[in-house]
Amino acid sequence: MVGSAEGQDALSAAIGRANATLEKVQRTDEGKAPEARAETTTLKTVSNTVRVDIHKLDGLMSNVGELHIIKGEIARIAADLRGLQGFTGLAVNLSKAHKNLERRLNEIQEGILDVRMVPIGQIFSRLAQVVRKYAREAGKEIDLEIQGEETELDKLMVEDLADPLMHLIRNAIDHGIDPPDARKRLGKPGRGRVQLTAFPKGNHVVITVEDDGRGIDPRAILAKAREKGLVGNELDAERDRKEVLDLIFLPGLTTSETVTEISGRGVGMDVVKRNVSRLSGMIDIETETGEGTRFVLTLPITLAIIRALIIEAGGRRFAVPLGSVLEILRVRPERIETIETREVMAIRNETVPLLRLRAAFDLPAEKEEDTLFVILVGLAERRLGIVVSGLRGQQEIVIKPLGARLADTPGIAGATELGDKRVVLVLDVESLIEGAMKRTAAGRP
Repeated sequence: MVGSAEGQDALSAAIGRANATLEKVQRTDEGKAPEARAETTTLKTVSNTVRVDIHKLDGLMSNVGELHIIKGEIARIAADLRGLQGFTGLAVNLSKAHKNLERRLNEIQEGILDVRMVPIGQIFSRLAQVVRKYAREAGKEIDLEIQGEETELDKLMVEDLADPLMHLIRNAIDHGIDPPDARKRLGKPGRGRVQLTAFPKGNHVVITVEDDGRGIDPRAILAKAREKGLVGNELDAERDRKEVLDLIFLPGLTTSETVTEISGRGVGMDVVKRNVSRLSGMIDIETETGEGTRFVLTLPITLAIIRALIIEAGGRRFAVPLGSVLEILRVRPERIETIETREVMAIRNETVPLLRLRAAFDLPAEKEEDTLFVILVGLAERRLGIVVSGLRGQQEIVIKPLGARLADTPGIAGATELGDKRVVLVLDVESLIEGAMKRTAAGRP
């Protein structure tokens, strides 16, 4: 019995020690922050983010685009049904279902687009490293100023912009900014400046690459282009300054006589232009000799799904990205004037060149109407009036690429399918504006 009593005393002592330890642990746990206590009882991660392959989002966006086509077909069926039996019964139910589908699709589309958006600062930080590297190799002192890195753009577009922006910066370092001693002789600070800026503008993002270097001399560009036989005597360096500056985007054209490892000899500016055009964007040049140069890139926020205006010309339908449409005018033919073989129209004290879509694509002639529609489109500071015979409303579209044989067709960005299974071509506004400007310049006596 004694051994039993001693065993009970030992057990009681052990239980007492255990209770004391438990009370100590509880007091310690109560003193911890809530998240620290949770850490001891759960294995859940505190992160609320996931990493998704952009191509998976592309697949989702493509499916949403196909659903938009089906939605358009449902809208057409509902309209036909209303025409047969009026707005009653099945026609009412189908119209309600169409509206609900449209609302839900728009929510899904906005959600996917929001996920695809990333700050453009992702590539700005990489470009800062490039400036330091190439400035050191060129023996120059250059400061990079960055503004607007929080501006958001589609992830795929951000990646496609990296190379064009890098080439523009390399050109600024190599050809634009002089060495410190040369800058001081010109009364400039010894350290050069390259400024990279991004800001939203409506449905577009504007990116500028600016330097305070020697600038671009239009006369030197024109002389080099004539030397290579690329242009004749129809251009004048002062009168046609914009057209002359655009010549630097021709393959291999440069005013530099030396080859460097940093930027080569003009090879690549044509690629910059082509890459920006492929993103449905536009690039402009602003320069003053001895003061510096600024390249201005204007790009749509996304190319995944866009809203388009459906138009008609020559018996064919086309789609115009709504982000490029500034205004729609209904005019009488007598408002259109002809100046030096080119059709123009006065719109609020501004003379705007016109392009008849039927003539541009060599479509069959139409009966002359009492009124025409002029679609005023614009990118950056350029304007063009597209003359068409009819409007067919607005629609969400997914731009599909053309085949390899038609990929470089001027004025066409791709194709899309409407709700009635009709395939229509999507106009490349940037290409049409550029072509019209060149024709205007060439038409001068």
